[in-house]
Amino acid sequence: MKKIFGLGILIFIVFISCKTDKHKESSISKQNEILIKKVIIDSTPKKKIIKSLKIPFISEYNLTKMKLDSSKIYGAGDCSGNIHMFSLSDFNITIDSLFCGDYGFKNTKYIYSDKKIQTVHQIISEYDNGTDYIFTEVVYDLRDSIAHIIKRIDTVGYNIKKSDKKFNKITSRKRDSIAKYWVESNNETWRLKFDKEP
Repeated sequence: MKKIFGLGILIFIVFISCKTDKHKESSISKQNEILIKKVIIDSTPKKKIIKSLKIPFISEYNLTKMKLDSSKIYGAGDCSGNIHMFSLSDFNITIDSLFCGDYGFKNTKYIYSDKKIQTVHQIISEYDNGTDYIFTEVVYDLRDSIAHIIKRIDTVGYNIKKSDKKFNKITSRKRDSIAKYWVESNNETWRLKFDKEP
């Protein structure tokens, strides 16, 4: 059944590629939309598919209007992750999701404009003890010369991805150092490999 389905998709793609340039452009746009809808970017066991991305205090982004440029999986041991990069003109969003079973998860979103990092949003849920997890959510707003850091920490249950706690806001004059750290962190993730156990 899978082979027939895969053959059907291949025939469909070949058929689309034989159309005129105008139809090609429309088809490529549609294929990008289909790819984006299939991309799993939520680090939970349920593998929820997300079509939009909301970053607190910053904005909400419609991923279906963006092109999926790159995707890769990585991980080892109890942890597996996936990273995806979307673009629209000079605007890029990278979403990095890491899930480590009972140990917790990490989800990081990087927003770039004109190849400069603008915003980082990270959620980490780490096992503490018993059934408790330490939930940390941070937004780094790097759009100005001063970094605005918006953070909240809470104790939650397993696989809880939200908190009702209020955010604390601070500013830092080390904007460039913070930006450099997150750019290097993003680049390092793309270099990670998937080490499959024998």
